[in-house]
Amino acid sequence: MTKTATSHLTAAERKNRIVELRRAGYLLREIADDVGCSPQYAHKVIVTHLNALSERLAEDVARLRAQEYERLEAALKAVWPQALEGDLKATDRIIKIMERKAKLFGLDAPARQELSGREGGPLEVEGKGLASLLAAWEDMQAGE
Repeated sequence: MTKTATSHLTAAERKNRIVELRRAGYLLREIADDVGCSPQYAHKVIVTHLNALSERLAEDVARLRAQEYERLEAALKAVWPQALEGDLKATDRIIKIMERKAKLFGLDAPARQELSGREGGPLEVEGKGLASLLAAWEDMQAGE
């Protein structure tokens, strides 16, 4: 759209157009030129949109986590009597359910990660500190 084509847009339509263009990969300057606003305004609209989206997604995740918890509890309740009777398959199923619940809620200790150099060798780091480690990791990622 041109500036004249976007001049008739309502505020809501203008914001939607800004978000649509950003989603399509346009730069802030390009969006501002298309919509007829400042890059700062376009940035503000995009950040506001993404913040609202993040909040909605967080709420959705919380609801889904609660739903999964209820399902796991129902499955646990169904298998529990057999496990108490000594049924090893039921006991294994309970352990799987418990593992899934722990994973769902992040109850297990984090797995230890080790960073190594090329071909599993030692990581070569020049200098000291986190900045050197980060630079070495970035070099490895770039395939240097």
